[in-house]
Amino acid sequence: MLWSPMSEMPYIGRMPIYWVTLFFFVLLLIPTALASSFGMLMAFRFITGFVGSPSLATGGASAADIYSPKKRVYGITIWSAFAACAPATGPIVGNFAVHVEGWRWTMWELFWLASFTCVFLFFFFPETSSSNILYRRAKRLRHATGDQRLKSQSEIEAESMTGRDIALDILVRPFTLNFQEPIVLILNLYTALIYATFYLWFESFPIVFLGIYRWETQLLGLAFIGILCGVFIVLPPYLYYIYRVEEKMFDENGKLKPEKRMPVAMLASILAPISLLWFGWSSRASVHWVVPIMGSSLYPMSVILLLVSAIFGLRASMMRHCC
Repeated sequence: MLWSPMSEMPYIGRMPIYWVTLFFFVLLLIPTALASSFGMLMAFRFITGFVGSPSLATGGASAADIYSPKKRVYGITIWSAFAACAPATGPIVGNFAVHVEGWRWTMWELFWLASFTCVFLFFFFPETSSSNILYRRAKRLRHATGDQRLKSQSEIEAESMTGRDIALDILVRPFTLNFQEPIVLILNLYTALIYATFYLWFESFPIVFLGIYRWETQLLGLAFIGILCGVFIVLPPYLYYIYRVEEKMFDENGKLKPEKRMPVAMLASILAPISLLWFGWSSRASVHWVVPIMGSSLYPMSVILLLVSAIFGLRASMMRHCC
């Protein structure tokens, strides 16, 4: 609600938001790893999550910048897949690190990975916001030619707006849109519920696989392999469905009504409760441990399909509101 709207400003763009927030994310991982109390750990974990949020909040917008409307869903789907893979990959690696070196080692691993990503992003990832690219191009042309009449569309529109108007448009409008548009509020609440429930696997897996199946602590992360398998199982058929079915639904103007994506969202909404019921019902000593893992593999399928459907549904609602 803060960083992502700021990335829409032509004067800022997306990459400065990524660079600055990721840089502070890396710096804040140091005191997080060196925390001397639980309260200190929780405080720095909250702050690092706050400054590191653009990777999730703005990632979909960057994917939308790169692809044409008909091909945009491919980028959003791959981005959603990574959003589902990351929470599952962390425990697989982290459990072995904690067992050998302690919990601080996981923070240092994240520090190394985030540092490499920050450097790679700075040198190799270009700006994707079209309004920012056109703004910088117009600025270069004015400097090269001396013709101050050369302006981008965003600059022309901003001439009739005060600083207060711009701030309200960028920072306040997302909040008002969330509460004034019922479909936006419902989609936000529903996707928040689905994604928050996704993280409940972190609490349920120790109860089931340590308490019921008596696994060794360092092996607990391997239970998340089922979630990774679910991601890779759902991607091929869904991408094939997009290619064979959804692409043909676009009209001559390259637009697709968000309602056309509802069949996928309806299927995804069914997969989530089936996965939870399957996992909860089969988590008992008399049932083999692979059965609840198979049940958990259905949940990331629901997360990916719902994220893609919700993102395009929210985007369509925002476009109608803006127009």
